Amino acid sequence: MIFICYGSLASGQTKEEHIQNLRSEFQRVNSITDLKEIVIDSEDFLDHVTDGGGELKGYFENADLVKFTERIGLSYGVRVTDYYSKAGRIFFSYRIESRFDDKYDDSGELTGLNYSKLILKYEGRYYFNNGKLIEIIEKVEPMFSSPFEANSFLKVGHELKELLVKAK
Repeated sequence: MIFICYGSLASGQTKEEHIQNLRSEFQRVNSITDLKEIVIDSEDFLDHVTDGGGELKGYFENADLVKFTERIGLSYGVRVTDYYSKAGRIFFSYRIESRFDDKYDDSGELTGLNYSKLILKYEGRYYFNNGKLIEIIEKVEPMFSSPFEANSFLKVGHELKELLVKAK
C-alpha cells in the first residue's frame, strides 16, 4: 500500500480528522437507497469511443449531485472511477483498474483474453480539501504508470459533473 500526502488543511482539523469526516460523508452517500440516477452513454461524454464503450452515471440527493461514476471499457479491461461531491466540490474519488484474465488452450498456450473474468490490478483513493489533493492511498501501481496530476483529475471530474447536472 502506498500513501502519498499533499497540501495542508485550512481548518483546525488534523489531516486524519478531515479524512475521517470525508469517509463518513461518502459512507453516508453510499447508504442512501433512493438517490435519483441519471445515465449518459459514452458517445455523449467521451471524445473517442473506446473498445468496451463507457457510461457515466450520476446520483442525485434531491437537487444535489452527490456521487457520479465513470466506467470506461478498454481493450485490455475496465477502469471505473467514483467521484463524491458536496456543495458542488469533489471531496473524494475511488478508482479501480481491472484487466481481463488470460485465456489458455488445453496445451497451456496463451490464446487471448478471457473477457468474462476481470482481475483487479489497481485501487486508488484520492482525498481532497477545497479543491486540493491532501492524500492518495494506492494498492499497487496503476496499470499504465503516469504521474497522478490532481488538477487534471479534478478538471475531468468537474467536466463530467457539469454534463450530469445539465442532463438532469
